Amino acid sequence: MTEEIIDIAAAHLKRQFLLQTQRNRFGSLEGLRELAISARPCVKPSLGSGRITVAFVLERVLQNCVGDFDARPARISEIAELGERLRPPVWRAVEFLSGADDDPIEIASMTQSAGMAKKGLADAAMSVIRFKSGVIAQTHEAFTAKYAGTGLEIHGAKGSLFARDVMTQRPTGTVTLRDANGETPLTFDDEGLYVRALRAFHAAVEGKGRPAATAEDGVWSLATALAALQSAKTGRAVKIAPGLRGGK
Repeated sequence: MTEEIIDIAAAHLKRQFLLQTQRNRFGSLEGLRELAISARPCVKPSLGSGRITVAFVLERVLQNCVGDFDARPARISEIAELGERLRPPVWRAVEFLSGADDDPIEIASMTQSAGMAKKGLADAAMSVIRFKSGVIAQTHEAFTAKYAGTGLEIHGAKGSLFARDVMTQRPTGTVTLRDANGETPLTFDDEGLYVRALRAFHAAVEGKGRPAATAEDGVWSLATALAALQSAKTGRAVKIAPGLRGGK
């Protein structure tokens, strides 16, 4: 089984988990069974990588939970309690399998002062970020190009995603998939970023989900910004070191 196939299976598994969470189906017997089935394609008998090992353990745990409840009468409250206990570790496993552990490791940045603020204070920046997997990302932030719009592009071997005017507080913009079949507009829920972030935060406080950005995400964001500043000052690429667990 190639890494590409595992990537596809992991993406499907993540979609299943997110849909179940949004529809309050996570923790039900059918929901656990669906996730176990979705985790199975990520498993390879040789267990040759960390991702495959995680998929193997996840599939076994979910399958054992379903088998236990299938074999005996179970109270609804018991199943719901199990679902709440499983939610955090299952989410971490799903994130790992779908590549969420692909952390940024190095950044090269340049800034400019175009006169919007005091002399010497940067009001625009461009950066190139290298991730652990070898993926690179390019960013451009500017307060002086008010007609540029906002956007996000993701490019892969089999297609590209183009998101236009989606990085503001207003629930607007378009997302288009471009591949061998041409261009396909994608539909999504129109919702303000603050509304979505607050709803996710409230759900996390109640133990029913995760915030849109965790404390660890915040540490990574700050560490990346500090490395970008150092890169701009020194004129060289800088390692991103947030100082988190495991020597990160």
